[in-house]
Amino acid sequence: MVARERLARVLLDQGRGDEALQTLDGAQEISGFEARYAETRGDILHSLGRNDEAAVAWLEALAALRGRNR
Repeated sequence: MVARERLARVLLDQGRGDEALQTLDGAQEISGFEARYAETRGDILHSLGRNDEAAVAWLEALAALRGRNR
């Protein structure tokens, strides 16, 4: 899971946002990594100019973090 998220970040840094998004979408089970994946998804969507979707993803990341800290 961590390697997939890191690969998505590398692809994003290379300007390959669509591939980065596909990499994240290919994850089968992300239990425990929901916040990390949602944050990365938001960053990717933002880079693709999909700002409304990015904001939703970032809010999901915050909600996942809050849920974990209870």
